[in-house]
Amino acid sequence: MSAVLATIAAPALAHEDATGTQTELAQLAGIESARAACYIDTTAWDVATPDYCSTIVWWQPKATAVFSVIGIDQSSGRYQLTYLDNKCSRVWYTTQEGWICSRSIGPFRDHTQRVQVTDLQTGQSVILSAIANYETGA
Repeated sequence: MSAVLATIAAPALAHEDATGTQTELAQLAGIESARAACYIDTTAWDVATPDYCSTIVWWQPKATAVFSVIGIDQSSGRYQLTYLDNKCSRVWYTTQEGWICSRSIGPFRDHTQRVQVTDLQTGQSVILSAIANYETGA
């Protein structure tokens, strides 16, 4: 099975201290700060939560789960993300969320998405996962 590979080619940013905005702190963070996250796409303003996401989507036999990695600066070019298991129906980059994976899921069960994050500066790599679940009134 092939994996979807996403590499960001941008110069790395350097900072001297651990104070600043959330974005600046994410740029300082190493791979140990990375967390797999997800949300179920709804008409609301959805925000990824680490490790697990769940919601109610009334009367829908399917919903779209969106998976991402939070806690690292994906715009720096330092990290490579590979969504594993060929479950993503689409992978793309957004300036707000970095590389994201979306896929259709059914209700009333857990759907796990794994992602490998590699620090291109150190060579360190971790596999993370997030679980999406939704319920419906149907």
